[in-house]
Amino acid sequence: MNSVVTLKELENMLDVKFPRTFHEIYNSGAMEWLTHTYDWLNKNRATVEADIEAFFYSVGGDCEPIIFPEIQETINYFEEMLEYDEDYKLGKVKINPKYRFIPFAQMGSGDLYCFWYEESSQEPKITVYGHDTGDMDLWANNFDEFLFIQLGTSVVDWGDNINNDSIQAHTKFLTYEYKKLFQSEDEEKIKSIIEAMGKPKQIEYLV
Repeated sequence: MNSVVTLKELENMLDVKFPRTFHEIYNSGAMEWLTHTYDWLNKNRATVEADIEAFFYSVGGDCEPIIFPEIQETINYFEEMLEYDEDYKLGKVKINPKYRFIPFAQMGSGDLYCFWYEESSQEPKITVYGHDTGDMDLWANNFDEFLFIQLGTSVVDWGDNINNDSIQAHTKFLTYEYKKLFQSEDEEKIKSIIEAMGKPKQIEYLV
């Protein structure tokens, strides 16, 4: 039996607000496949694969969105991983109460992309939680930057053609300046901007 979880239901369940651009992509229909279970996906994989707009389904790179019905389970997994830190397990440290992390995608290695909500921020930054190390690294300052980095690295590091139908279908969700770079097919400029952002910086999230 398939159980559909809408974005509104997910936000209500988690008591959180996802980024504005995330909502825009969802409202376009591109995230429809994420609202279903893996059982549904296995039965409808050919249909999803044929949809070039299916959010990050056919885009190369190291980012696999987590389907909405599994996000709470992934949060539970994240919390279980924290238990491997002896100080955390013993209650000597905890996640900074001003912070909240919501996993929404993962790398092939199992590391988690998370929305990092801070007490005073309007929209979350993006972090990567290393499930082997327990490190939390700042990946992007907002979801718009995250989209650009993921699409950009798909082209310059993972070999996707910049004119690939799926890449082009995703560029409409980019901000104007980022979109122009893809329209101009300026791969060197894309690469230089990503490099200028620097390597992900580790953040202190336990206190």
